Amino acid sequence: MPINTRWDDPEQKTTVLWVFEGVWSWADYAAAEQNAVQMCQGIDYPLDHIVELTHLKLSPTDLLTRGRQLYSGKSDFRAGLTVLVGPNRFIESVFNIVKQVLPHQFEAYEIVPTIEEARTLIRQYHIPV
Repeated sequence: MPINTRWDDPEQKTTVLWVFEGVWSWADYAAAEQNAVQMCQGIDYPLDHIVELTHLKLSPTDLLTRGRQLYSGKSDFRAGLTVLVGPNRFIESVFNIVKQVLPHQFEAYEIVPTIEEARTLIRQYHIPV
């Protein structure tokens, strides 16, 4: 399956890991999202998300027009921080443009090059200031 969802921390259940590999379709995304919704049933605290894109080859051609679908479902997961890991230049460029245009909607989204950095960023995000 091109998109897998699972707990990054199965004992604590605070971070959902989304792993995109190869080429994916919107049907693949819908199936992964449904799995994530089932995983999160009964959880009443904010969840962080790591979106692993390092092995992503292609995105659907209509990613820009349907990209809102990726963002709109986030409320279903009581989202905390969402960290994109290793996106290609195109996705990183689109992300940076969207984050500049809609800074408040994307203030809890970040990009890092490695999954270890994503985990560190999430830990730091939850340290009280």
